[in-house]
Amino acid sequence: MPIIFNNIYPERYASVVKNYSFTILIDSHIESEIVIKILINIDTLREYLTDLGESNIKIKIIFANSVIPEQLKGFDLECINSDVDFSSDETLIALAKSKSVDILWLESTKSIDDNEGYYFNIVDSEELLSQLEVFLYGHDIPWSFARPVWYISWSDFYAGCDTYLSKLNQKYISFIDHPNLDKSTIEEMRSLLLNRLMFLVHTKYKLLFYIQQRRFAKRNSLENQSFYCELSYYVNYYYVLIWGSFDQLAVICNRAYKINHTPKIEISFNNRKFKSKLKLKSKAVWDIISDKEFRDWYKKIGEIRHAAAHKPMIVLASLVEEPTSRMSEEELEKVIEKRPDLINMKNFLTDEQFNAIKDMVRNNLRLNEYSLISDEVSVFEGTNKKSIFSPLKNVEFDFNHTYPMIIRIIDIILSETLVNKS
Repeated sequence: MPIIFNNIYPERYASVVKNYSFTILIDSHIESEIVIKILINIDTLREYLTDLGESNIKIKIIFANSVIPEQLKGFDLECINSDVDFSSDETLIALAKSKSVDILWLESTKSIDDNEGYYFNIVDSEELLSQLEVFLYGHDIPWSFARPVWYISWSDFYAGCDTYLSKLNQKYISFIDHPNLDKSTIEEMRSLLLNRLMFLVHTKYKLLFYIQQRRFAKRNSLENQSFYCELSYYVNYYYVLIWGSFDQLAVICNRAYKINHTPKIEISFNNRKFKSKLKLKSKAVWDIISDKEFRDWYKKIGEIRHAAAHKPMIVLASLVEEPTSRMSEEELEKVIEKRPDLINMKNFLTDEQFNAIKDMVRNNLRLNEYSLISDEVSVFEGTNKKSIFSPLKNVEFDFNHTYPMIIRIIDIILSETLVNKS
């Protein structure tokens, strides 16, 4: 219970504002040369964090062996004080659980079917650093292990360091003087690639960060921290950005191919009249947006975006099953009265503060009577009915259907308009 200047402040138990420590468990069977390259990268980052004054952010590395090899002794890492032979994935996973790690770095992840239930990420060498970058982005520290730059701003980071956006900058430079596209079309393409997709990438990073934070809360039994608010905020923006990217791409097609479709509200890959005109100008683009897999996915994205923009918003929540039996109010009150944390609080808090915390405890106890099916679902209003989906499981999937598709269609536009002047 915090006491500051003789004032007593309520404290939320089983909760945390944010995790500032990132823990990595290394499979001792990974070749030392590979480990050394990664550790050099991480130690460079540690130096940068020190220069930034970010002393609260810690990166902890554990080596899954009782002995650290001679080649690695110059690095800041811990060994395991145990005689257990951590030579199998099962023993390493058990160790990762006991150490509450964020990342288990395995020699190979091929034998791992699913790490959703572990509340930490199981990665190979390629994915390890990208997961650490996500952790940094969530704490508003732009950093690229491939292109590290001291004291870089987000704008400059996305212009030259980020993997996705640096490619888009190069692409923009390649068509800035395109002979058969007018300035307004080129500006629309620049805006899509360098503005909207930048916001999409940034939002994706924020979502992945809070997914990491949720795993931290779960493996540490922080039952009162779900990060629902933060995740729901970014999920809504994410789907507005995805849908808007394709709307903007349709406008680019309309201008680049001189379709001149009106009214403007119909310029959409969802509009049959516009798509028919587009087919006459570019069969290649039409084939992509008419593919059944794309159409099914695009329809779903449209419904989610419509809910985010115009209907009750997308809010993460728990899907539960009705309890078969429930405590009476008298039974519930007896349970509350016996809680030691509340007994201690009563001596320090005002009646108003104490009753507010007591109500929260009562609500949590009532919720615990329900059987949890999933704690990361959202209900949205579709075209004809309400639908349930798991947005956190779709973050990467939906991004991978957006970013490459837009680049592919932009490349077709640039190629086709280069040889056709009308």
